Amino acid sequence: MTAITLQMEDFILQETEKLSKEAGTTRDKYISLALTFYNKIMLQEQSTENKELALQFAKASVLCREESMNVLAEFEQLPELYD
Repeated sequence: MTAITLQMEDFILQETEKLSKEAGTTRDKYISLALTFYNKIMLQEQSTENKELALQFAKASVLCREESMNVLAEFEQLPELYD
């Protein structure tokens, strides 16, 4: 386990100490649990953002494919340049 130095506002420290005592845990354990919880939330948000981006790319890909097929159809209707 790695030790870190942490600076925070006094009111946050006071609130953290109060809540950790109410939870029956140490301040260090409370902060560690809080960071673990926050990390999970952030990872879920990133996952949601990634899924939204994937959906946007998929929609754009369909539009691009449809337009490419339209252009191909137009080229196929042109008379052969070199017979």
